[in-house]
Amino acid sequence: MKVEDGRPWGITISVVEVQRPVEQRRTTNNHGSRCSLLRCQLWEKDMEIREMKDRIKELVGLLRQSEMKRKEVEKELKVREQANGSTLATPPSV
Repeated sequence: MKVEDGRPWGITISVVEVQRPVEQRRTTNNHGSRCSLLRCQLWEKDMEIREMKDRIKELVGLLRQSEMKRKEVEKELKVREQANGSTLATPPSV
């Protein structure tokens, strides 16, 4: 036979559990509360990990953009150096 004991979400307990000493029932309730707390903490850690992964993806994207820009600037510098080098290599016209 099952009876309601006022627990949330309509959880029922058996008559045998009702007849157990209160201290034993508290242990069971504490264990359940502990499990709920651990599940909540696990969910929070999972969310933190997801947020960190998203942040890492953003940072990797920014790093790639930065590398592409650096390469473009290096190419521009090479072109300028070559242009300056060819200007210096040609004798001045008189």
